[in-house]
Amino acid sequence: MSVIEVSKLTKYYGKARGIFAEYLAMMPAHANATNQWVALCDLSTCRVAIEMGDLKGAEAHLFAAAKVSPMTTSYVDGAPQLRD
Repeated sequence: MSVIEVSKLTKYYGKARGIFAEYLAMMPAHANATNQWVALCDLSTCRVAIEMGDLKGAEAHLFAAAKVSPMTTSYVDGAPQLRD
């Protein structure tokens, strides 16, 4: 994957995260589901950062995902409940 492709991916994940955050502000009753989508955006950005060798960035996005949705760090039968 080229640096340009990675840049586009992280841009799109960031844009999607922002859209979900806006939706959450308009529809707080949907917080649980919306936060799962926000966390997925963070997990996806984390994965891309790992693939590019940016471990500090990956760590930041991983912790952001965990803060938004506890499902990112909750396991059932050894598998995370929410994963990219």
